[in-house]
Amino acid sequence: MLDIDMLSHEQERRVRQACAWLFGRESAGEDSFLRGLSMESVKQAYRSQAKRYHPDHNGGAAPHEQKRREEQFHAVHRAFDLLTRVMESEALSNAATVRLPRTLIAIGGAKGGIGKSILTANLAVVLSMQGLRVAAVDLDLGGSNLHLYLGETFPRTNVNEYLQRHVNDLADIAIETRYGPALIGGGSSELGSANIPFQRKMKLMRALREFDADVMIIDLGGDTSYNMIDFFLSADRKIVVTTPDPASYLDAYNFIKVSLFRRLQRVYGQEFGLAAQKDSALHNLLQEATMDESGGRVKNIDQLRQRVKQRMIHHLPLINSVIEEFRLGLVVNRAGSSAAAMQIARRIQDVSRKTLDIDVEYLGNIVPSEKIEISARELVPAVARDPQGELAVSLRNLARLLLGNVQGRRL
Repeated sequence: MLDIDMLSHEQERRVRQACAWLFGRESAGEDSFLRGLSMESVKQAYRSQAKRYHPDHNGGAAPHEQKRREEQFHAVHRAFDLLTRVMESEALSNAATVRLPRTLIAIGGAKGGIGKSILTANLAVVLSMQGLRVAAVDLDLGGSNLHLYLGETFPRTNVNEYLQRHVNDLADIAIETRYGPALIGGGSSELGSANIPFQRKMKLMRALREFDADVMIIDLGGDTSYNMIDFFLSADRKIVVTTPDPASYLDAYNFIKVSLFRRLQRVYGQEFGLAAQKDSALHNLLQEATMDESGGRVKNIDQLRQRVKQRMIHHLPLINSVIEEFRLGLVVNRAGSSAAAMQIARRIQDVSRKTLDIDVEYLGNIVPSEKIEISARELVPAVARDPQGELAVSLRNLARLLLGNVQGRRL
């Protein structure tokens, strides 16, 4: 609920202007409507209006009309950011702080150099600015660089010390950065570190889950090795990053497909709690269907379902539940415009729905800018340099989509 009596004249004007974009001018002018606003209604209106105004929905229009629609789209984006900040600020002052349930976010993609580390660092800083306890973890174990984007040129510790049992607790190797998040650095100097044994990998997964932070953000390597995919699957929220380069978005789809197939291979994995119910016949069928390259591998999920239905129909509900629960989000980096980013996202969404029967949530785009390039060169997170800039606004909105509204926290 929104207490408009507590707003200044200027704040009220801006709130009504934002509501006009999301709900229409008539609703924005009614005090009773403003007092009844909820975070859920704001989110629903944002999704509806963002879709309505998106430039890509008017692809045949003249260039000036395309530009106008893109400006309208960004206005809706800013309106959502303003309303949620005002409402969550009010919650912070009127309610006791409620601790955010620990959330693990993984950022992956089957290609290096697409901006995963920049996204991880800046998202971590944005969340830290909102009062959350955040840790950024570099699990690009063969080529780490996350520390650079958080202003740490030569981190004194890294995750190899934990993997090699030199320390017993991840907290012993966490570094407090000057920009807010704690950093657990990667170990690029250790040959073979990207091929850690399975049990050590499982131990690291448990340690990440138990680390004392509100949010853990994992920056993964640019490949589809089992290690990277398993860390990706262990997260509560999963983000795939791509760029407009055709090779990049094809790799992004492949990353999504490999991740789903790996999840099916690990139906009875100890990390998912069904090891005691293991059916060897189903396990073998899934290995064949998702791994056998000599002719037994399926091309799509429909073929897998048919195979399970023919051989052991009683396991079909389990397979369906795994597929239905497989959720991930997509971020497009370096697209020249929102319309271009949406076009890439739709390609990935369409093929994922058609061949994998999953819905990929589009979380937004990162428009290339000189500010981001300068920040990357100078080892300063762009959102720390410009907390109200376009990147910061985009990442705050992304964070809300990922984490939802938590009473007493400003996201």
